[in-house]
Amino acid sequence: MRLIKLILFFLLPLGATAVPASGTQVRVNGRVATFESVLGYCGGDTARAVSICDPLPVESPYLSKARINVERFYNAFNPAWICAIAAVACLLLPCSRLILILLLLLLSGEFALRWWLGEGIPLVGVTDVASGISIALGATAVCRPHLRRFACPAIIILMCCVALWGSHPAVRAVNPTLQSAWLPVHVCLMVGAYSLFLVSTIVAAVRVPRRGVFRSLIAGEVFLAAGIAIGSLWAAEAWGSYWSWDPKETAALVTFLVYLALIVLWSKMRPGFLRAAVICAFVAVVFTWIGVSGGLHSY
Repeated sequence: MRLIKLILFFLLPLGATAVPASGTQVRVNGRVATFESVLGYCGGDTARAVSICDPLPVESPYLSKARINVERFYNAFNPAWICAIAAVACLLLPCSRLILILLLLLLSGEFALRWWLGEGIPLVGVTDVASGISIALGATAVCRPHLRRFACPAIIILMCCVALWGSHPAVRAVNPTLQSAWLPVHVCLMVGAYSLFLVSTIVAAVRVPRRGVFRSLIAGEVFLAAGIAIGSLWAAEAWGSYWSWDPKETAALVTFLVYLALIVLWSKMRPGFLRAAVICAFVAVVFTWIGVSGGLHSY
């Protein structure tokens, strides 16, 4: 027993030196970050974090102290949780336009923080799009305060998803195809369309949809059509074909046709059936955004 303790006494310091300290700068997925961020990216799996890290020379300060402090703040608090709590406060407490503006600033700050840490616009993954939709909903609440009770619940759900599912932007790998000028245009158009469809669905779930919902659906359909068109131009540049019947492309086209049918038949449906149609149509958006995977859009 004493022999085992003696062996452990000499081996433990060696094991401790094998794991970098939290402030140590390493390279992973072609990016420089602190080991603490890589550990969070790996879900606390120290062995995996060590295995994917490339150590950098200690005498070469690649990251500034400000960048390291921001990474530590991101790891400790995760700004998405802060935004979700702020949205809860806006929903439950008496809310003015100024408070809604503060919520929008928090959402924009969370987005800007992910942008800075990831060294690129965060519009790549599902959680990035959720963050963008939250900003669009926050802007809607600021412009139309009476829609706060519709927008805030969606913001709460989306930001909780961002906090739970989002991987650390400083170490997340980015596919070279996504490093294109088409990315922000295409994704922002799709985010605008999904945001308008989401607000319309929430309104329809609470009351009978009126003229405002109809206009939102038309605007969302225009954004979606433009997003599909821009996406086809990007596809021709990246994949050599404007349309490849990729699962994501096909699902987006189906969503466009579903909402087109809803708009055409709007005046012919009774109020109760109209509410159900608006709510059910959003299933196509969820299927396109989250349910469809694989194919050329597998990044």
